[in-house]
Order: sequence, then C-alpha cells, then structure tokens
Amino acid sequence: MNLKKLISAVIITGLVFVGCKFSNDVGASKENAQDATQWANLTTDRPEVARQLDTVGVEHNKMLDEMYAALVSFKASGARSASSESGLSDDEISFVLNQYLCKNVSRSVSEDVSVPIELSSGEALEAAFSPVVQKSVEQIKALTEALTEASSKSEVVAVLQGIETIEKEAEKDLSAEEKEPFYAYTATARASLAYWYDNLSKWDALRGNNAQRSAKGVEMLKKISFCIASDAGGAYEGWVKTSELIEKYIPFANNKLKLALQIIGSTATAGCSSAEGWKQGKYVIAFPHELVLQKINKKIQQKN
Repeated sequence: MNLKKLISAVIITGLVFVGCKFSNDVGASKENAQDATQWANLTTDRPEVARQLDTVGVEHNKMLDEMYAALVSFKASGARSASSESGLSDDEISFVLNQYLCKNVSRSVSEDVSVPIELSSGEALEAAFSPVVQKSVEQIKALTEALTEASSKSEVVAVLQGIETIEKEAEKDLSAEEKEPFYAYTATARASLAYWYDNLSKWDALRGNNAQRSAKGVEMLKKISFCIASDAGGAYEGWVKTSELIEKYIPFANNKLKLALQIIGSTATAGCSSAEGWKQGKYVIAFPHELVLQKINKKIQQKN
C-alpha cells in the first residue's frame, strides 16, 4: 500500500467508526450488548473530537488481533524447538511480537523501507502529561486498577461509562493542543479495556503451563490495568512525539496529512508499547522515534 492510499484509508477510518467484533450490528443496543467490545462501540454521546479519534483505538485492537494470530501461527509451526503442544516461553513471545512490529510498522509507513524498525532503536520513556491531562489519567487508572479477567461484565461497563464521564468533564479544561493526544489516550484506553476483557483468557492460554512463565509476565496478564496503561500511554506519547517530528521534518504538512501521520504514530507507538510491556511485564512506553517519521518524510518527498 502506498502512502497516499494509506493516508486516505486512515482518514476514512477516522470519519467512520467501525467496531471490532460487531461492526455490522446496526440494530444493537447497549442493553443487549454481548461483550465489552460491543458495548464500547455503541457509545455516541461523547465529545466530537473523542469520537473522531476512536479510530486510534480501533486500529490498536486490530494490531492486537494480528499479533495474537502471529503467536498462534508460531506456536503451531515447526520453527520451535519445543512441541507445538507446549506453551510459549517469554523469549518466544518477545521474538514473535518484535518480528510482527518490525514487519508491519515498516510496511505501514512506507513500501520501500529497508531498515527494520527494531524496538531497541526506539526509546523507552514515561508519558509527559500536563497537569490537566495527568488528573484525568489518574482518574482512569483508579477506575481500571481493580479490574482483572474475573471482573464481571457490569464492572467493566461501569468503568467504560466512567471513562466517558471523564472525557466529557475534561473537555472544558483541555487546551486545543491537549485535546487530540488526550482523546487518543481515552480511545485506546476504552478499546484496550474492552479487548483485554474479551480476549485475555485466550492470550493467557498461549503460555499454557510453561515452566518459563515469569511472575512479571503472569502478573501483567492478570492485571488488565497494566495493559491499558501501556497501550493508552503509548497512544498519547506517540501522538505528541509524532507531532514534534512533523514540526521538525515536514512543517509544510497540511492538516489532513498531519492528522493521518499523527494517527499512524499514535497507533504504532501503542502497538510497540503493547509488545514491550508484554515482554517486561510492567507499564512501558516504547516509541520508534525518528526512524518512523524519517521514512515517512522520505516517501512524501518522493511523491512531491
């Protein structure tokens, strides 16, 4: 896919919010929602910017689905030294997710990338939230900290409702510059919560009874809040860092192109953070940094 087609696809996706599991169920209602993912996708009475940026969360969940498929494929392949019946080790999971991100992040930003985007070429960092954003982030963390795979659907729905309330309350206090990265955060937090609640058990099953399962790895799997914090924090920081790099390398970018690149950077960083957080078993943000935008910039210059 060339860059122009990619940008068009991203913009279209941003205008039309598509659900992850029930995208065609137009007659559904919140009362009849079958799982957390469907419920999250039925919400409409949220700030306009928040709804427009739901695409970041949608694309993030698609990446998680693709990562899971890659892990399943590797587990069943003959490339392993262990039996296909045995659970994946931490090293194997790290290997597969890094391979996925190198291939897919590179492919998504340019069709002529020759240097793979290794996570080690990025930078591990903490999201630098403004005081206003930090207050809302802490409120969201407080909502998600008690959730586990065993939490009831009603508990998860209550948290999703709570995040919506935080979105609305924060809107009046956020500056224009803060709104987009903050709503990329909340979109990913909502999508990540719904995804992990619906799918955590099948990810956990990939490890099976593997003796190499680390305490940190198991803890992360059982504490959904770690997953949400890394994913959403990555989306926020990816948006902010990508915006900085746009100003540095392509200040001539129009608003439409800038938005497309910000969505790409936000989604890619959320994905990288998922992989790195899985590997380390804790809250981590991993940003691919200049390599991503340098390659995008090169492609844009070639097209001009």
